[in-house]
Amino acid sequence: MESLNSNNRAWRSPDRPQNIRVGKYFMLSDFLYSETAVIKGISNCPPLDGMEVESIKGLCSAILDRVVDRFGAISITFGYVSPELQRAIPGRMRPSIHNICPADKAHLGAAADFQAHNTEYSHKDILLWIAGNCTYDRLILYPGSTIVCVAWSDKPRSHCKQWI
Repeated sequence: MESLNSNNRAWRSPDRPQNIRVGKYFMLSDFLYSETAVIKGISNCPPLDGMEVESIKGLCSAILDRVVDRFGAISITFGYVSPELQRAIPGRMRPSIHNICPADKAHLGAAADFQAHNTEYSHKDILLWIAGNCTYDRLILYPGSTIVCVAWSDKPRSHCKQWI
């Protein structure tokens, strides 16, 4: 019998979200957790060969990996929202706000909320760094929160908003 510590990991399927690298520091599974999905038994996984995964890769390459390189580790607090999950979220948002792919499907786009682990920098410092150093579609800071919401698109609008 082959050891589980072997380099041959044939027993692990390569087509599982936790095995799909979408960035230098991120796996697809980092973007999929949703408490609502767990409670309601809803699948929140995109097609593994679809434009959703390519969109998440774009977000990581253009912004999130660069944030980690500059500020250290971050945690994704909100990422992919499947169509079924979006319908189940109370007071659900417009499809283009946090869905990975824009409603028109004409271009790639992804969004995620994250929180930095390094307390040396504020969430506002990070937002301002992204605004000055990355190609982004939207940047949002929410009042009373340390979460940064960032969206990337292959047709960016560079819209930045901070609610106070």
